[in-house]
Amino acid sequence: MKMRHEMMAETHQCPPRAEARQSRSSRARLAQRVIGAIYLALALGAVLFALVTWWVGRLNPINALIFALTAAGTGPIGLLALGDDYPASRRMDEGQREMDRAAKSNAFHVAYFGLYALFFGALFFPTARDALPVAIGVLLLLVSLTWAGSYMWGRWRP
Repeated sequence: MKMRHEMMAETHQCPPRAEARQSRSSRARLAQRVIGAIYLALALGAVLFALVTWWVGRLNPINALIFALTAAGTGPIGLLALGDDYPASRRMDEGQREMDRAAKSNAFHVAYFGLYALFFGALFFPTARDALPVAIGVLLLLVSLTWAGSYMWGRWRP
């Protein structure tokens, strides 16, 4: 009886902790790469859809901004995720967290001063109010590019 119990214990041993951690980290890397591929596919889809829209003659400023916002919001995140440098990763070190905070701070300043300019521009130039949706779209694009550009610059510069 005792021998049978020992044999069962040997066959049902749990894997060591290092192997379990390694399998979790490989699953996390795979998940990041899948996320990166999805984000890059969305960016590529936006670019292709914009090209088709331009080719059929339906591209207007609002459509162009929507495509640009989609590509600017998904492309850099996809590149970072594929490079195993995703900003929202739990494995970020303190330096990455600081770069992410600095990039978000830069994007906040662009948003703040941009909204400030739009507000006073709409007050002082009432005839330009029809262009506000385009101006807001450009501001959103600048905020997205500032955050992604600041983070990528801080992370990848030599």
